[in-house]
Amino acid sequence: MLKFAHFLREANVSGQGPNAARHYSKYVEPWLPGNSRYGESGQKLASSVRYGNSTIPAGTDITILGHAGVKNGIHHIEVRTGHDETLTIPVNKLKKLHVAGKRGQPDYTDEHALTRVWNHYVSGDKNKLRSEKDMMADIHAAKKDPNHPLSFENAPSKGFTGGQKSEDHRSAYYREMENGARTISDMSSHPDFKKSIEAGHKAEELGGSRYKLSSTYDAAGVRGSGATSKTDIKIGPHNISLKKGDNSPTIITKANDITGIRPIFTKGKGGYEDSPLVMRLKGRNAQIASSGPSEFRAIHHHAINLLNLSPEDTVDAKGKIDKIAAIMKTGGKDHLQKKAEIGSIYDGLHKKYGPKLGQLVTREAATGEGKFADENSEGTATHIVTSRRQ
Repeated sequence: MLKFAHFLREANVSGQGPNAARHYSKYVEPWLPGNSRYGESGQKLASSVRYGNSTIPAGTDITILGHAGVKNGIHHIEVRTGHDETLTIPVNKLKKLHVAGKRGQPDYTDEHALTRVWNHYVSGDKNKLRSEKDMMADIHAAKKDPNHPLSFENAPSKGFTGGQKSEDHRSAYYREMENGARTISDMSSHPDFKKSIEAGHKAEELGGSRYKLSSTYDAAGVRGSGATSKTDIKIGPHNISLKKGDNSPTIITKANDITGIRPIFTKGKGGYEDSPLVMRLKGRNAQIASSGPSEFRAIHHHAINLLNLSPEDTVDAKGKIDKIAAIMKTGGKDHLQKKAEIGSIYDGLHKKYGPKLGQLVTREAATGEGKFADENSEGTATHIVTSRRQ
């Protein structure tokens, strides 16, 4: 039988030891700015915390605001309580959050929300697409009126976790609808989306669609879900890859404006030792892309093809990428050592071929321009939209 003190420690997120990386990945990382559950509440303090001359008790509801660095080997995060107290705590002050089912807590996807808000107005009062205030007023009215076109009651089941709408999804639905309205009001001032509003283009959600892969991706071993569209939403001729941002204004980036972002290599899904390492490209406001070993190969092989290197340099560069992919496949055990080995090879490539390689890699990871057999595939993103969520 566990002693009571040990039981309390088991209820906390681990800050050190063998479970620390897995706990951080599961209970903290998804809620950080730019990640899938940013802005959600639900976490609680597992133990009391000093705040000025007072004490915030265990069990207090908190919302994670961001990462605050690593101190004494433990990740710290900035959090806010329901009384608007903002403080920095080590992650081992968090209570483990029960994550129900494979897909987590009841949720509603941001792409379905944005599509629903856009289509409601574009075929009716288009001017409201330019007014966050007007759209918010309608969404708030829908909360009180089940007959309102934007109400939870009138929303189809598609877009809700599990494909089944339940009362548990209600708060997530309205949260994402409000975020969609914020983002659309920002999009309405962009020249491309101004034209779509004027033309009455409807929005179509494409996030789960799959298309025939190009020979480059097929040869690299990309299979299954790797053929999924890079486009989340199609509005007229504009293919949008939607990224969750923060309270900054919506960022709209077209393919030609994409600059190189240095990737990081880290443990894959769940942070387990047997999961392959993944490459992540993280911008200031959101994660741009994430890929495992096969897609890493495909992205870089496509970028190398565009560098117009000599045949000898092409073979050499692709060989080094293949070596990195092989290291990634060996899993997360000793991942710091593997990251150092990958870094040494990767640094050499970028020193040899300059910033153009980084720009081409980031562009391909974000848009998938070389991913599909059809060069004009609607699965290829033309615009990266990082949403505004506050």
